[in-house]
Amino acid sequence: MLVAALKEFPVHRPPKRLWRFQGRADDTGSIDISALTEGRLNLTPPKFFNDPFEMWVGIATEALTEEVMLRSVSSPTGLFMKAMAIRSPSFQKDPAAFLQALRARVRATPDQWAGHARSYAGSIKSLGSGSLGATCFSAFSNSQFTGEVGIRHWAAYGNEHRGYAIEYNGRHRFFTAVAEAKWLFPVNYLKKRLLIDLPEFDEWNDAKMWRTIRAWLAMKSARAWGNEKEWRLIHPISNDFTHPAFRYEGEGSKRRYYLRLWSNTEPLAGQESGAAAINRVWLGCRADDDLKERILAATEQPPLRHVEVWKLEPCDRNFALLPVKIKGNLTKPPASAA
Repeated sequence: MLVAALKEFPVHRPPKRLWRFQGRADDTGSIDISALTEGRLNLTPPKFFNDPFEMWVGIATEALTEEVMLRSVSSPTGLFMKAMAIRSPSFQKDPAAFLQALRARVRATPDQWAGHARSYAGSIKSLGSGSLGATCFSAFSNSQFTGEVGIRHWAAYGNEHRGYAIEYNGRHRFFTAVAEAKWLFPVNYLKKRLLIDLPEFDEWNDAKMWRTIRAWLAMKSARAWGNEKEWRLIHPISNDFTHPAFRYEGEGSKRRYYLRLWSNTEPLAGQESGAAAINRVWLGCRADDDLKERILAATEQPPLRHVEVWKLEPCDRNFALLPVKIKGNLTKPPASAA
């Protein structure tokens, strides 16, 4: 269903390099490095995104009429009625009486029409959070990564420069396969917020749900986030999904979903093939010796022996971060790549 629903979307060729900042610390303050040691890509449901406008389009309320509202709540193939069939005991007990009372309420309470319309956006966000998770990357050049934009990213996503960033090979087979499935794509930065008319939800099915979630997941404010050059990888997070790279752990509210670039149980050649998706690790300028030593130790062992390790230091003259090689064969920073 998901593959067919995404047919209308283009395939985007990933950039040569994708960056992902890491800074999550445990109760002791130690930075988690499982993204490196396990090739782990955490899948975050939209409701946990740091921007409250993610997957939250505007609903046009200026042209609401009684006719529009009645059709919205009455359409047997619409989102509202399908939701009521699942969630409302009153509807399940007597659909005809429920609908009659609902129509009477719509006619009597025009002051509540706008609130009803806005609830649709919340319903889509809820559906998305229960269906898909996302991993986010930045497609920076060297100058962006080490300049003012990168400085802000390290502060926001790299535990105030105490964490690390993984530089991935965007042309690795893992990323190209996900891109061909249309699950990896660049964010579309909008100058104005998208507004949806209420009749958009009068005809609703699973394919339209997936198309809507995919489209809304690619929208962010240009003025607020446009310099992030974000790419987003989405993936179903159903417990029944059986893709070999898909994993989950924990129960209930502590359930966490993620992808693995390789499995520690497969032969070493397979592990090294998956780990080839990682080019380099970059330590933040405030990273402590413990994080440095753990990352160096991890990259001295298979399947990560090919991974270079660099550390960033503040420049004395400009608002910039200077790369210093710690492990690897290069004598200078890697050339910028689009």
